[in-house]
Amino acid sequence: MPGPCVSDFRRTGSDSNTWRNDAAEFGVTWNPIPSLTTFVSASRHFRNPNIDELALASSDLRAQRGRTIEAGVRLQPDDRLSLGLTLFRLRNQDEIYFDSTGVPSVNRNYDLPTQRTGVELETRWQPSAAWLFAANAGYVQPRFKGTDADIPLVPRWTANARAEWLQTPSLRWIVAARHAGRRFDGNDLDNRSFAELPSYTVFDLALRLDLGGGAQLAAGINNVFDKVYSTIAFSETYYPMPERNGYASLRWRF
Repeated sequence: MPGPCVSDFRRTGSDSNTWRNDAAEFGVTWNPIPSLTTFVSASRHFRNPNIDELALASSDLRAQRGRTIEAGVRLQPDDRLSLGLTLFRLRNQDEIYFDSTGVPSVNRNYDLPTQRTGVELETRWQPSAAWLFAANAGYVQPRFKGTDADIPLVPRWTANARAEWLQTPSLRWIVAARHAGRRFDGNDLDNRSFAELPSYTVFDLALRLDLGGGAQLAAGINNVFDKVYSTIAFSETYYPMPERNGYASLRWRF
């Protein structure tokens, strides 16, 4: 069918782009004692532009390439408790981003390499068969390499927490919280041009009921307290996330 979208995918010239990238990963784990695991890994990776990005792309849009190094420990003194710590550094070349400063807005590659250096903490505690608590928190310094500017739309602080209560053998209640710190506007490459997006914390509630015979009923409410927040903004034009919303599902395994 004819339409404006068709022309975005029709060849308009004889030139073509061919990307060839290689990916690899290497990791080692060591258990000095049964309750302690240490690990280190290194990887080389890439990401080709997706269909949406190619539909609105600069003429020289390229695949982004990167390298990641991780190291950490996991401690599990017993079946009820586990703790984890991970340090990481991620470096990208030609990272893809959406540039809405021009007309038209297009996807392009950052001119400078990007680097994310951070730490992640996680814990899981099950004091009894009826209760389970899990949480994780992370801090990352997302920088354009060689500058003091943060990468737009990347929060430095993130955290998640979850509590589960098994009221009966077939009924489970789940309360979860999600937090993200402040981040810079998508067009704020120097971190001085636009207002920051504020931090937010959102709470969710859910239940799962096993009906027997492989059937399970699930229902929940997302954003219980109807928090007004946004994860994306370009030149202080904000794209709000959903308000309070609910869902229900029925699953049957056979």
